[in-house]
Amino acid sequence: MKQASNDILLIKNNVFTLTPVLLSFYEGCSVKEDNLFLSFMIFPLLFNEKWIAQNPRITIKSKLAVWKDLHKLNLEGLPGRMKYFRDITIRCIQYAIDMKWIEIKESKVCINQQRMNEWKESPFYQEQMECARNINKMIHGMDVVTIFATLDIKEVWKP
Repeated sequence: MKQASNDILLIKNNVFTLTPVLLSFYEGCSVKEDNLFLSFMIFPLLFNEKWIAQNPRITIKSKLAVWKDLHKLNLEGLPGRMKYFRDITIRCIQYAIDMKWIEIKESKVCINQQRMNEWKESPFYQEQMECARNINKMIHGMDVVTIFATLDIKEVWKP
């Protein structure tokens, strides 16, 4: 039974269905420098039921630091979730590059605007795609270091 549930998760959480979620974040990302590093926090935030429940309340006036203080429970275990999702995040980035949906230049993700419709209409994870767009509202005007410091993320990559 455990193997069956793992197989279902593997089918549902694969590169082909998760890449559009990641790209939805980058579609409106206001962080320009080193924004590649932000990809490692997207899935850990979006696949947290508490985050999804709070997402409709996020507006352009929402500030990450204030939101964090009000909803500390949503961030519990974030470093562990980042480690859990690291490999799939890397595979999603590679898949997006292979499909020519993004280019990476000096740690900056650039969306290929001409090929955007190929992934934008994905039928999977619509709620998470909308939440990914909403994350941009909270980090508007912040740099990567400040975002990670606010979320108490001390490391992105540790083999």
